[in-house]
Amino acid sequence: MPFHHLPFSHFDFVTSRLAVGAGPIDEADIGILISNGITAICDNRDDVDDSRFLGRYEGSVKYFWNPTKDDGKHGPEKQEWIKRGVLWALPLLGDQREVLYSHCKAGIERGPSMLYAWLRAAYGLYGDDAKLLIRLHRLRDLFGIRYADDADAALESLGYKSDL
Repeated sequence: MPFHHLPFSHFDFVTSRLAVGAGPIDEADIGILISNGITAICDNRDDVDDSRFLGRYEGSVKYFWNPTKDDGKHGPEKQEWIKRGVLWALPLLGDQREVLYSHCKAGIERGPSMLYAWLRAAYGLYGDDAKLLIRLHRLRDLFGIRYADDADAALESLGYKSDL
């Protein structure tokens, strides 16, 4: 029996301009993201580069491959990954027309961790508030934002205030 791909729906909007979820697996998934208003994609997987799925959508969506391993390790490597993602996202978030999507493979660790950093950097949210907002809209992340401590350290190194 041939595999039939179900419509891509494994993503959630956390704000009207920020979404998080799983990685697309083909060009049709990119089309679904675009049809839902996504204008920029940050791919945090280290094993797949979404650019091969852009196809006819190349040029219609901004794409940033920001790979890191989902290995549970914390420290300078994860902090540099967060910094790259934040520095890519901030100019886009300055344009009210941009809608950003952060994803990893399953949408439960790297993708939400990057979104957490964006919420803190762009909107000035406290860490607990950013986590709560993600959990309210993405129940899969109920147990925690795995790389939040790395995000906090990365933001502090970029000059953002830590939680009071």
